[in-house]
Amino acid sequence: MRDATPVGLRMLNGEDSRMKLLARLAIGVATMVGSAALTVPSALAGPPTPHCGSNIVCWYGHRDFQGDTSSSNPQTPRECVDLSRFGPVAESVANASDFPQHFWSNKNCTGFSVLVNPGQEIASISFVGLSLGA
Repeated sequence: MRDATPVGLRMLNGEDSRMKLLARLAIGVATMVGSAALTVPSALAGPPTPHCGSNIVCWYGHRDFQGDTSSSNPQTPRECVDLSRFGPVAESVANASDFPQHFWSNKNCTGFSVLVNPGQEIASISFVGLSLGA
C-alpha cells in the first residue's frame, strides 16, 4: 500500500526535513537582512571626495573634473536647481553630501538623469547636466 502523506511532509529519520530546511532558510535570510541593515548607514555617509569639499555637491564644466567648477548644497526631494544660476553646466560631478543627488539633462529636472550617491564621483556623465535635484 502506498503512503498518502505528501512527500514534502514525510518524516525522514524521525525529523521533518522540510521544516529543517525552512528553518535554515529563515535563519540565513535573517542573518543577511541583519548584516545589510548594519551596513546601510555607512553606505550613506557622504565623505569629502577628491574633487569636492564636505557636505556639498560639485560639478565641472568639462570631463575629468576639468574647467570651471561650481557647487551647491544638496537638494531635498521636490527641489530643483538650474545649474546656469551658478556658472558652468555639468560634465563631471561629485557628491560629498549625505544625500543621493540627480543631475538632469533639462533645466527643470526632467529628461535624462544620472544618480550620484554620497561620496561618489563621475568623471564623465553621458550628457550635459543642466539641473540638480534629489
